[in-house]
Amino acid sequence: MIPNIRVGIPIIGGTWWMGGVSYIELLVRAVSSLKKEVRPDLYLIVYDHNLKDLSLHETLVPLVSGIIYIGENYSEMKKYISHDVIHFRSHNKLFTFIDFYFPVNTDLLPRKNAGTWIPDFQHFYLPEFFSQSDLEWRHSRFQKLAEQSHLIIFSSEDARSDFRKFFPNSKATTEVLHFYAMPQDSWYESDPKEVREKYGIPERFIICSNQFWVHKNHKKLFEAFSKIDQTETEIALVCTGSTEDYRSAEYYQELQEYIQKLGLSSVVYLLGMIPRDEQIQLMRGSLFVVQPSLFEGWSTVVEDSRALGKDILLSDLIVNIEQAPEHGVFFKRNDSNDLAEKMEKLIRRTEPGPNASKEAEARTKAKENVLLYAKKFCNIVNISLEAKSKYYEAWLKESDEVIETQEETIYHLESKLKESELDRQARLEVINDLQKHLAESELDRQARLEVINDLQKHLAESELDRQARLGVINQLKSQLLDSEADREATEKLLTELSDKLKEYEINTANKLWLLKRIIKI
Repeated sequence: MIPNIRVGIPIIGGTWWMGGVSYIELLVRAVSSLKKEVRPDLYLIVYDHNLKDLSLHETLVPLVSGIIYIGENYSEMKKYISHDVIHFRSHNKLFTFIDFYFPVNTDLLPRKNAGTWIPDFQHFYLPEFFSQSDLEWRHSRFQKLAEQSHLIIFSSEDARSDFRKFFPNSKATTEVLHFYAMPQDSWYESDPKEVREKYGIPERFIICSNQFWVHKNHKKLFEAFSKIDQTETEIALVCTGSTEDYRSAEYYQELQEYIQKLGLSSVVYLLGMIPRDEQIQLMRGSLFVVQPSLFEGWSTVVEDSRALGKDILLSDLIVNIEQAPEHGVFFKRNDSNDLAEKMEKLIRRTEPGPNASKEAEARTKAKENVLLYAKKFCNIVNISLEAKSKYYEAWLKESDEVIETQEETIYHLESKLKESELDRQARLEVINDLQKHLAESELDRQARLEVINDLQKHLAESELDRQARLGVINQLKSQLLDSEADREATEKLLTELSDKLKEYEINTANKLWLLKRIIKI
């Protein structure tokens, strides 16, 4: 059933989380190692938000059938991808082309044939390493994954056990898919000495290849390393990995200061991110690998060590014990004395690599593990496709039952509709009568409006006549007022003249009397 099946694999991770990058690499390399007739066609999927991260997966391009781009900004995409791409604008369009999508890591794809991958449940056990907002987001995201995913894949039985403990009501099908590292021919063609000398590392050294995240427990490693007796032979500690922890931006600087405080600056080499091939060569040339982590889902470092036949000293996590590397030694993860004691024992019984016989044995075993890994993945794809077929069969059966129920409902509704139609016709007749009466009333209303308009016209004309008459009256009033003022002035003048006349008459009389007296005299 696998031939001609198309599986879409979205790229995940980045320089901030190389674990995601490694997960995709190991999956693609494992599946592509199968014969073509028994494996699905793989397609890398990129989105607008992670176009830049495709460069971290560049070595996988020759191993897949194509690259799929989902997004709207095609011209921007071409700035980052020089390869031919298949372009879809949505997941709905994508699933007309692919049969299965894995891994779903954050956003769900409802009703799509997809597998969710949950690496671990670190935030349940070590909440102190997360902000409150990050914890809330993770709890919400995991709850949605548990409720809405139909298939969830874990890298360990330990992680699946945690899932069942924290989400006992989830109805999702769960599968465990252990991943294994596929040794590349190029690993054995290079000389570890050249890489060691490039970084100025002494011949005898231990290597820790973990990102500098708080839960990777570097402080406990440095504390234990400071307790090692180096009087006979000086041993160096080499650390590789990204120096960024988004949860604690100051952590790497704190580690550097802690190394100085312990007096280890001359024997601890912090290389940061280095090319994958160089990391492998340093692991090959080391005395042994140390993995002090406080939490893991399924460690890539452990698998690299297994594939190279390296001795590895690792913390006593349940998942590390489940992973069970052939040359593994466990220490109490919170006990620096126990770690120091076991480092000293390994230092005494190991020599700088590579060890040809152990590598050859491990390489053969690695191919067997990778084959099992690839076959298990193909089996999961088959299970999902079969479940999808059963789902659609059940869905079709349920749909038939729903259709029958709907047909009965439709028949019932049609009967009701006929009754309603008769009632509607009766109501329409009433409405028509009412509309007829309304039309007649409207004619009567129009006639009345014409009478009102005529009356209003006459009233307006009367109003104009009234206004004109009022103007005349006001003019007469004004003239009357002016005449009254003239009359009053005339009366006043007459009074004054009368008074003067009387005065003149008196004066005249007096003068006559005086004249008569004079004449008599």
